[in-house]
Amino acid sequence: MPTDENFLTVRLDHQLSNRDSLFARYTFDDATGHQAGNTVGFARRDKTRQQYLTLVASHVFSPSLLASTRLGYTRPQSYDTSVISLQIPRGL
Repeated sequence: MPTDENFLTVRLDHQLSNRDSLFARYTFDDATGHQAGNTVGFARRDKTRQQYLTLVASHVFSPSLLASTRLGYTRPQSYDTSVISLQIPRGL
């Protein structure tokens, strides 16, 4: 199935101090796929958009104790559309 896709990932790591750090990652994936349908003359277009966000804050209390707080967000979307590949006269 031929697919057009736009994909982006951004990552940020930041050291606030000797004991504190932040991490963030954002991923975006937008795709459109085309495939033949089950009926002659019709095809199917699949559109998807995925977005992911991850945040992590860490604090080192001692060499043997670490606290980490994580937050994740996911937003998947998917759409299917039937596409007519035949030219049908308006008079019909």
